[in-house]
Amino acid sequence: MQALINAVRILIAVLPAIVQLVQAVEKAVPLRGVGPDKLQLLKDVVTDIYDSLEAGTKQGVSLEGILKAAVSIANRFVALFNRTGWPAL
Repeated sequence: MQALINAVRILIAVLPAIVQLVQAVEKAVPLRGVGPDKLQLLKDVVTDIYDSLEAGTKQGVSLEGILKAAVSIANRFVALFNRTGWPAL
């Protein structure tokens, strides 16, 4: 149960960063066809955030699990933004 709580805390902490990163990358690199590169950048930043957390915060929460969730969240936001148009940055 504690691992789940830690995972939720981490996801809440990184959610705004994921959305902002998706928007910032799109603004900085508004190119089509480079989605995999943009996604790798997101993974790298999330990894950096995870690595900077204290050991107690990460207890029972794997980087792989966080990356899986972050990628899923980013993909959902990108899909939404693509359907509705990018929000004003």
